Amino acid sequence: MQDRIWPLEINTHIAQSHCKLFEMIDGASHQHVTTNLGLGRRPDMPKGNGSNEVAAEQYVYSYAAALVWMGAHRTSELL
Repeated sequence: MQDRIWPLEINTHIAQSHCKLFEMIDGASHQHVTTNLGLGRRPDMPKGNGSNEVAAEQYVYSYAAALVWMGAHRTSELL
């Protein structure tokens, strides 16, 4: 047995919807790590270099007819 880690797969299907969240918190998208690996570089993910301390994403599911807004809105504008 060897003391090595052999990657079986590098999953490049990283959720694009999370990119902005990582940028807000860490200052770089989590796709930054995948890009470094693809270019043969040592993966390096910044920590806490973003402009926010927390970030969140929410999906609202509805199975009925609904009006859909495109773009960002403040919660108070939707209520």
